[in-house]
Amino acid sequence: MVVRADTNKKPCSFLSTMPNKQYYSDITGTYYGVDAFKKMIQKRFRKQLRHTKELDLEKPYTIIKEQEGDANLLYRLLKMVLDNKLDVTIETTTSEGRIPLYARPMETHVAMGLGYFLDHNRLNVLDEGVINPLRHLTIHECEQLAEILEVAGDMSSVSNEMIEEMHKEHPQTKPSLLKSIDEIRRQLR
Repeated sequence: MVVRADTNKKPCSFLSTMPNKQYYSDITGTYYGVDAFKKMIQKRFRKQLRHTKELDLEKPYTIIKEQEGDANLLYRLLKMVLDNKLDVTIETTTSEGRIPLYARPMETHVAMGLGYFLDHNRLNVLDEGVINPLRHLTIHECEQLAEILEVAGDMSSVSNEMIEEMHKEHPQTKPSLLKSIDEIRRQLR
């Protein structure tokens, strides 16, 4: 069940009697039921993996545990979307021969990228070559999905006040900044 968030109407009477909680996507601006929310996130996650072509099922990966909840969520998403075909573990550092994956939601990824630009740091400290599959999901979406999947651990809360204010005024700010930062990285490589 999908309910548009941008309408001024109250939900239909049958929605208020539904036992399922509604989950909100910051990107689509829509409320979803549990199954529809999981399906939408999985579809977006799968599309992003297919588009970026960052993961190779033949290679081993290690999710670097910066926040336990984010790492556990990424692990569950990878296992669900790739049908357990990916050799992935969760560790605090990467082992030799394994490729590191980072579990940083969109706001964290964008805040780090903007911090490097605004603080006049060199671009090569943007973790060139780092694979961050959660970068297309917002912190709020990750928290909601973690609740649905019953994923344990603390979630990221790194964000940027300026980005949040801009996103309130212009709802596509976060995805646009993410796309811009990723494109600048590609151009400078």
